[in-house]
Parts: sequence; structure tokens; C-alpha cells
Amino acid sequence: MNVYLQPTTSSVISKTASIAKDLHISGASKILIFSEDKITLSLELELAKAFGGGFMNVDVSTFKRYVSSKNHSAKMLSKESSVMIIRKIMSDSANEDGLKIFNFNKSGTGTALVLYELISQISSAGVTVE
Repeated sequence: MNVYLQPTTSSVISKTASIAKDLHISGASKILIFSEDKITLSLELELAKAFGGGFMNVDVSTFKRYVSSKNHSAKMLSKESSVMIIRKIMSDSANEDGLKIFNFNKSGTGTALVLYELISQISSAGVTVE
């Protein structure tokens, strides 16, 4: 797996389209691109430009949408639902020993979202208790 660092969203889109075009030229049978929901359309437009108007073997999707399309029985919470659950856990656990740092009244409303992002990053990085 290669990792490419880009300073802006537009440069991420351009670089991704370039890589997809190179993979297509090298004979890749199917190219899957996972991106944030807010840039999938921009990425598809850039891919259409890179491929001269159209592409057939490239699929741009969010990971959640991809899993849902392959496994209709998979139950996944939306980001908003996950944040609401974390906010509820923080509120209910505010007075427990060791969890006082998450006092909902002191933390503010953005803390649940930040905590959700942190949990997501830790999970996607494969970090375990060990």
C-alpha cells in the first residue's frame, strides 16, 4: 500500500485521479476508491476528465456505502448517530471515577465529535489494548 500526502482537498482529488488513470493504463481490472462522502462527486468529475469523458472500471464510494451495497444486512451507524451515542455515554459517565474528564457540562458540545473522530482513527489504525 502506498501513502500519498497532499496539502489540499483539490490536490488529493487530482492525485487520486492521476493514480487511477495510471492503474487503468497498467491493466488493473477493477479500481476501488474510497473517499469521504463530501468529495465523491468532485472525484468522479476529475476522473471523467482524466479518462477523457468516462470510465468503466473505477468505482468511487464511501466505505459505508460500499459495505451496504455488498451486504444489505450489515447494520452501521451514521457518523451523526455515533456522535449522539458518544455524547450520551459521556453525559451518563460524567461522575464516574476516571471519566470525570468527560464531564459533559465542561467539555462542550464539540467534544463528542472530536472523541468520535479519535475513536475512528484508532480503530482504523488497528490499535488494540495490547
